[in-house]
Amino acid sequence: MIQQINSHFEDNTEDHIEVRTPQQNPMDRPKLANQATQLGPKFQFSIEPVIDKVLIHPNSGTKRSRQSPTRRKFMLRCRRGGRRVGSSEAPGGTSECPADWPSDEDHCGVYTSKHCLSGLLNWLSIRTRIHWVWRQNFSGFGGRFQWVGRNFGGFGENFVGLEEDFGGFGGILWVCRKILVGLERILWVWRKILVGLEEFCGFGGRFWWVWREFCGFAGRFWWVWRNLVGMATGGAREKRVMVGYVGLLLVGVLVVGAFWSAGAAPANFDVREHISSSTSYAAGKGIKYGDDEVESTPEGCVPVHINLVARHGTRRPTKKRVKELEDFADRLRVLSAEAAKIQKETTSLPPAWINDWKSPWSDKWIGGELLPKGEEELYDMAQRYKIKYPEIFSEQYHPDVYPIIATQVGRSSASSVAFGMGMFAGQGTLGSGKQRAFSVITDTKGNDIHLRFHDTCMAYKESKKLRKPKVAGWQSQVYELVAKAVQGRYRLALTAHDVTTLWLLCKNEASLLNIVDRACGLFTAEEIELLEWADDLEMHHLKGYGEKLNYRMGVPLLDDVVKSMDRAMAADQSKTLVEKARLRFAHAETIIPFSCLLGLFLEGTDITRVQSEMPLDAPLRPPQKRLWRGALVAPFAANTALVLHKCPADNGAGVKYLVQALHNEKPVMMPVSDHFIKMFLSCTVTTRF
Repeated sequence: MIQQINSHFEDNTEDHIEVRTPQQNPMDRPKLANQATQLGPKFQFSIEPVIDKVLIHPNSGTKRSRQSPTRRKFMLRCRRGGRRVGSSEAPGGTSECPADWPSDEDHCGVYTSKHCLSGLLNWLSIRTRIHWVWRQNFSGFGGRFQWVGRNFGGFGENFVGLEEDFGGFGGILWVCRKILVGLERILWVWRKILVGLEEFCGFGGRFWWVWREFCGFAGRFWWVWRNLVGMATGGAREKRVMVGYVGLLLVGVLVVGAFWSAGAAPANFDVREHISSSTSYAAGKGIKYGDDEVESTPEGCVPVHINLVARHGTRRPTKKRVKELEDFADRLRVLSAEAAKIQKETTSLPPAWINDWKSPWSDKWIGGELLPKGEEELYDMAQRYKIKYPEIFSEQYHPDVYPIIATQVGRSSASSVAFGMGMFAGQGTLGSGKQRAFSVITDTKGNDIHLRFHDTCMAYKESKKLRKPKVAGWQSQVYELVAKAVQGRYRLALTAHDVTTLWLLCKNEASLLNIVDRACGLFTAEEIELLEWADDLEMHHLKGYGEKLNYRMGVPLLDDVVKSMDRAMAADQSKTLVEKARLRFAHAETIIPFSCLLGLFLEGTDITRVQSEMPLDAPLRPPQKRLWRGALVAPFAANTALVLHKCPADNGAGVKYLVQALHNEKPVMMPVSDHFIKMFLSCTVTTRF
């Protein structure tokens, strides 16, 4: 080979020679390089792959070359003089391309421009650095893009083969081929752009690292694709393996999409759905609970009895909160005046409403009473239950058939009355609605073990007192974080305590007055979700799954529910007077533990831990999704119902009784109710759903 090259340059005036070698294995390239070095310093050589296969692109008809791993050879290219003719360092200093320069080289113009610019760079004394960046880091970009484009060009031909193999999928594969052709054209444009940057810019080195990483990714992608194509054109086993690869790829895409959507900002954010237990019933009822489709009334089953535990409807702030909001009006004006003095261009002026704001509840000295909106929530709820279960609510009112029970607190008793008016309207002679009188049973606060067990259980009260400071510490971290964010936007010198009051104002305005652009407008959507989480955290640790005592104290209520169902089943079988419904109206402190006793709002392995009576971890912090939300668990007028159904027995003889759970009027799963009933009670009913 060496003699062949020397004799060629002695007998000819050409400046280069191309010699094809028999090596086909890339591992033999070092041998070829060793032979070439024997030519001496007067020659410059390069070892380049030879393309033995030429394809016709299916769209444009132009030729595209693609390397075939099984047909790769190498070519030794030698040039006279040890330098490329036409470069800025070529002998003679010529800056023009020779006429016989190989037509497949398109970098000559680049070197010419570099030569013209080098004089200016020498004069500026910075030639060395910029030239190094061009020569070492940037000049290879065009070739790398050419390689990527060449490989992408081959994708189209592979898809042609896939269409023949998969027939019915031809339409889908045609679309994929179009996408890859588009990618190829995009890469061609990028190559032209980078060639232009190489000519006129000296900052190519900055892009080199990024491009090198991208090329590495493209190579890995091409390796996977090449194997998939090989499987697709192989036998049945290879095709099955390819289907498995494609399935894994799709699963990966879905997982990435799920994480992306989980981390994305919520669309159409409505603060009225993110104010924890201050959420109105309509907003809370609209929140989706879980992903499983829950079966409605089983075929052939007839509802015969219902146990309802409901929270009171929307109410005014309590007396303590009214006083806190009234004092906050003066505090807001002081903060606004201070912010105006230190106003900067990078911050916004505090909203004008702050200066004139006055608490709309300052004239209410009692507080906590049921609002007209709350009355409507219970009245409308009763009418919907009446329509949904006509078999239960078709009887004329009688206190033994429809006992109504409420706590001694005014808003709970008023809620029970509003529900009764909606349920028994038209059965009497009172007023235009033909209302009738009905009785409401209440017990004193100190003796009500069924609906106010949080007041009668001394062990819980002591435990709550000890745990409350720890929860307050967790919440304080959120309030301080939000306070700093609001300070940065409005220069309002809010403290963590100010944020708690401002958040209280936001919740009351959104829930009671339907105002979302004043106090709530001072927070971003992300901050509102954090504040909601802080409320849900307190509800979890002090009223829910955070401690087993929180819900174990509700066992007397569950015991009363089960016994009333036992009596209803016995009366139904003996054809005597049946208690159709037991209707209870209480508070969030009642509905939350009762829901926990039924095993609602659990996720993943929570079921096993609750069955072992272990406390659950805190709910996930935003932006992670969680099922434990006050807006879902205990909004105003929240209700959990257990509906007893009489169904045909499995063997066709006799009957059986099944229980269905509803939360906020929607069927839900009861995954651990069997465990609690068997542990604490003697129960004769079978749970379902």
